[in-house]
Amino acid sequence: MLLAGSVRDRDIALRLLKESAPSASSPLVHQFRTEREEAARTLVGLLKRWVRRNSSAKWRNALEGESAAEVSRANPVETTAKQVVPRMAREYFERGRDASRDESPVELLHRLRIAAKNLRYTLDLFAPFYGASVAGLQQQLKGVQALLGEINDCATVRRMVSHHEGGQQILPALKRRQRKKAEQFRQHWAAAFSSAAAVRRWTDNLRYVSSQTHMTRKPPARSRPAVLVAGQSASA
Repeated sequence: MLLAGSVRDRDIALRLLKESAPSASSPLVHQFRTEREEAARTLVGLLKRWVRRNSSAKWRNALEGESAAEVSRANPVETTAKQVVPRMAREYFERGRDASRDESPVELLHRLRIAAKNLRYTLDLFAPFYGASVAGLQQQLKGVQALLGEINDCATVRRMVSHHEGGQQILPALKRRQRKKAEQFRQHWAAAFSSAAAVRRWTDNLRYVSSQTHMTRKPPARSRPAVLVAGQSASA
């Protein structure tokens, strides 16, 4: 994931440089394209080694082993959902209250972004046990994630650009963009999450889990397509 993140950071930098101040970013664009190609080659090399070692089969064997089955029998999925999801929702709202204050430091926004990501993907996993009642909650989370992601992207690229020659010319535009996204986030949070009614809605919808839901298991994906995609990305 660290290697994939290195590629993604360069993709984000290239996009924001183009959108924020294209006339001042040509040397930086060239530098980040070069760094992106190097990072992609490193990532693809690792993925190819994973394929040769048949790493996906090792994961499947571990996840389908006897110990995993014992854990599953001891902790039914609906019981796990009741324990995990409400706790993560409480953390999400606590982080949100801190991060939505005026002039909140970027560290608080980053912590909320992580909490939102963890809650959303966990809720996606357990959604069949909640039914249609959580569909609106999932959409709300996606909206918050999008805004927080834009803020984090700006902060990341500002750090990257500050270490390159000529980066000072682009920093003011990136800072203005980050402040604009932060204000949009605060407005969105105030409208969708700050009221007592919003908290009650989440609490009520996450209170009940159905034990009658049966999840259909899909066959495990093969590793090779992932390498092909990474290889295509590296050569783009």
